[in-house]
Amino acid sequence: NRNGHTLSTICHLYLFAMVDNVCPFSLSLTYFHVIKVVSNAIRTSGHFYTLLNLQILKSDEIPTGMDTYLELSDRCLKKLGDMINQAVEDAIQVSETKSWKQRMNTKKQAWGACQAYSSILQYSSLSRNLPNEIFEMAILNLIRCVECAHDVNEKIIASALSCLTLIDVETWKSVSFESRIRGRCLSACLSKKALKSFIPSIERDVHLIMSSLTFSLNDQDIQSLLTGHENIQENLENLYLWMVDNASPSQMFESFGDALLTTSMNFDFSLAQRFKSRAVCTKRRLRSMEDLRPSESDTNSDDDEL
Repeated sequence: NRNGHTLSTICHLYLFAMVDNVCPFSLSLTYFHVIKVVSNAIRTSGHFYTLLNLQILKSDEIPTGMDTYLELSDRCLKKLGDMINQAVEDAIQVSETKSWKQRMNTKKQAWGACQAYSSILQYSSLSRNLPNEIFEMAILNLIRCVECAHDVNEKIIASALSCLTLIDVETWKSVSFESRIRGRCLSACLSKKALKSFIPSIERDVHLIMSSLTFSLNDQDIQSLLTGHENIQENLENLYLWMVDNASPSQMFESFGDALLTTSMNFDFSLAQRFKSRAVCTKRRLRSMEDLRPSESDTNSDDDEL
């Protein structure tokens, strides 16, 4: 009802004010006592959007007045993204102006921000037909955590990957090509698959993300993957093995094979041949299965009846 909606709006504005206004001071020694307040505000913001998502899913439509939260969710995504980026920067290059305790608090806030991202991104996805620029930037923030996995805290990586698993195929497809998000995310996942030191949940989430990504790729995304990332030769070999293990369709093997044959980059020619050969083998196997399948006329034939 209207009173409940107004109360929810006030609660969310209060939570966001805590995150937006207190956080700039949270790195100061004078304000260390508010660190827990900020962390709890971040966590509660995630819970708040979880309740909104449940309401949308329960009613199977966006309730009246729910659009009010879209602008607030964008602001929240941007602020939480700043926290995640700060933690990544601290991990890559240790700041001389921050103490160990300050960096630890930044990590905790980034971890909470990744967890809150899940509910807010889901709300944005449920409430819009297409992702906007802030939505795409939020995805890039999560991808950057995965790209910097060697330096970033494992809890942050796990939360970032868990959040990325919530993005379905249709949402991946609607992301603009100019952002190169799909190719960049696939490259990050492939790089992580080569590492064996991660916990099982990370391996599982990488697999889930790749499953959604590979079905949303187009030829431009594949060309972007080939030209814009490091260790691409090793990544493509990992991708080929993953596609074989997961029985990917022949069209997917053919697309990567064609891209490798036409790109100006210097790749091992045998890798392109492997993709192309696998595409042919997959087509033949599918054709053989169709030939062995009894036709409708055969199943209904009177000759088979006793």
